[in-house]
Amino acid sequence: MADNGDFRRTRTLSRWKYTHFYERMEDFLDTPLNSGLNTISLNGRLLDFVIRDRGAKLLLVTFHGALSPRQKTVPYIQGEGIAKASGVNLLAFSDPSLELGAITCAWFLGDRELGVLTRRFRPIIQHVAEETGAEKVLFFGGSGGGYAAVNFASSYEGSAAIAMNPRLNLNAGPPSKLRPYLEVCHDARTVTPIRRVKREFFQPNLADNFRQETGPDLLILQNRNDARYLNRQTNPFIRELSSYPHGYVQLFDGAPGHSPASKEFLTPLIRRLATDCSAGSYRESGFQDFAEYCERVFNASNK
Repeated sequence: MADNGDFRRTRTLSRWKYTHFYERMEDFLDTPLNSGLNTISLNGRLLDFVIRDRGAKLLLVTFHGALSPRQKTVPYIQGEGIAKASGVNLLAFSDPSLELGAITCAWFLGDRELGVLTRRFRPIIQHVAEETGAEKVLFFGGSGGGYAAVNFASSYEGSAAIAMNPRLNLNAGPPSKLRPYLEVCHDARTVTPIRRVKREFFQPNLADNFRQETGPDLLILQNRNDARYLNRQTNPFIRELSSYPHGYVQLFDGAPGHSPASKEFLTPLIRRLATDCSAGSYRESGFQDFAEYCERVFNASNK
């Protein structure tokens, strides 16, 4: 997207039949769940998310990836189709920072007005999980949304994450749109402000969030025909965390390039996880743990 300081996405709610507005976070937390688009006013800004309560044991929390320049409206929501097909509860977020200007991705990190989104969204996630009776929270996203899924899972005890073709290191290739994000969302253009934002808002390399033996289950779905993300994001991340005991990976045969897994592939996977998020279930679904993957892919190539 061009660096256009006048660019703003238009806010439109016409696609949702039911919308619910809350003047304060406390108003939302004190109210029974409402299905449809929910909006909370916070620091003069709007937090948008969709809720679907299906009485399931699993709450699927979804994050979208980058928006193309052709996507000129917000809120932008992904995950409704796969959640409905899988029969699970849904909490789908729209990244509020994308309303600020000419950026395509903000990784659900936050901005100078809203603060850190893992903190802002936490009471929302907890409230929806409690009200739906969900026993497990599963974060889900692809590409930039995969970064968000892993990042949120790292701070949410007992959760799991599915990251599809994920960006896992903002400093590694393929080149990210980090500089426009820093400029638009934080007005950070020189070394000192950029260092401050990185220190306060995010960990560029998500592997640094998983140095302990305890942590969430990480399930990486990677298109084997997406060489750039496989070789520059997924493989280095797994190699760095080869001893992490809760990491799993599965390669799938998708279309060449940065292409996602199909709905037909994802639906039975999420259906299975809706009743059983365990190592055995992951293996039965085609995943292998990080250590096994490293032994097969990296150690074999060195022999």
